[in-house]
Amino acid sequence: MYAYFYNLFFAHKDAPNPCEASSMLSFYPLPILLTFIYMIINRKEKKHWKFFIPTMIISIFLMIWCQWGFPEILAKCSLMSMSVAQRATIPLGTLQIYMLIYFLGIMSKENKWIPSKVTYTLPILVIAYMVYQAITTCVVPEYFGPVKKVIATVLFGMAIFGICNSNQEKIKTFTLYSIMLISLLTGLNVNPIICSTDIIYQKPICKKFAEIRSQEPDALWLGDDTGIYINNYMVANGIRTINSTNVYPNLELYELLLEENAESQKSVYNRYHHLNISLIEEETHIQLLAPDSIMIWLNYHDLEKMKIDYIIVKNNINERGYDMQFEELYNEDGLYIFKPIYVSSKD
Repeated sequence: MYAYFYNLFFAHKDAPNPCEASSMLSFYPLPILLTFIYMIINRKEKKHWKFFIPTMIISIFLMIWCQWGFPEILAKCSLMSMSVAQRATIPLGTLQIYMLIYFLGIMSKENKWIPSKVTYTLPILVIAYMVYQAITTCVVPEYFGPVKKVIATVLFGMAIFGICNSNQEKIKTFTLYSIMLISLLTGLNVNPIICSTDIIYQKPICKKFAEIRSQEPDALWLGDDTGIYINNYMVANGIRTINSTNVYPNLELYELLLEENAESQKSVYNRYHHLNISLIEEETHIQLLAPDSIMIWLNYHDLEKMKIDYIIVKNNINERGYDMQFEELYNEDGLYIFKPIYVSSKD
C-alpha cells in the first residue's frame, strides 16, 4: 500500500515479483484522511456525499482486507477469500486517486477547512507515517538507500503540503505541478518509453508472427511448455494464444477437453490463472500448480479438437515420435513454430 513511495526509483531494478512490487501513485492513506476531515467540517453541505460515502466505504473495506484481513467466514461471504491482499492494493490505490482528484477539484477559498496551523503540521505527521511504513514494508530495501529516502521524502512532502492547503489557489497550482513532477519521474522511466518497443517488433520471431498474422489473423496458437512469459509475449504481438494468462477462465475450453469431468473439476480451473500446456501421449488432464497457475496435460490428438493452427515449442516436436506430422515454419533462438497437419485437413 506504500510501494508508491519507493517505486519512484525502481524502473530499472529487478524485484522478486514486479507486479507485486508495483503500485498506484495513490498517496494512501491521505485521501481517506482528508475526505473524512472534509465530511466532518462540511457535514451540513451534503452535495458531495454521494461521491464520498461510497468511496469511503469501499476504501475502508479494502484497507481492512489489505492491512489485517477478515475472519474466514467474512472473507468467504464477501468473496475476498478469492483475492490476494497484495493484489487488492491496486483497486484500493486506484480509488484513492479518484478521491484525491475529486477532493482537489472541490477545494476553494469558499470551503470551510481546517486552520492553517493544522494544515502546516498535518503534512509533517502524514509524511513521517508514510516514510516509516514505506521503509518497513519495502520489498527490496537494498534498492531504497538513504539518498533515495531523502529525495522521496522531499518530493512527497511538498505534494502533501500542497494537497492539505489546496483551498488556496496559488498553492493548488503548486500542488498540481508537484504531483505532475512525481508522475513524470515514475512514468518516463517505465519501459518501453526508455528502451523502445523493438523487443515486440524487431525480434526475428516477432517478424514471423507479423508475417503469419497478416495472412491468417484469426489463427489460434498454442505454446507447448513455453511458460507464461512467452505465452503472453505472443499476445503482446497480437497473436490469438489459447494459453495466455486467463483473467477469466475459458470455461468452454475445459468443457471441451474434460467433457463429463469438467463439472467435478470446476474448482480447479474456475479462477484467474496462468495457463500452461504440455503435450503428452496420455489422456488429457489438468493440474493446479499454484493458486494462480494451471497445467493442462494435453494429449496431442486433442490439438485438432481445439482447432489449433500453430504451435510454439522449445524443441523439434517431430522428434517426439508422435503419429502426427508438424510442418516446421521457424527455428531460431531456441524457439520453433510448427503447423499441425491434421488427417481431416489432408482429406
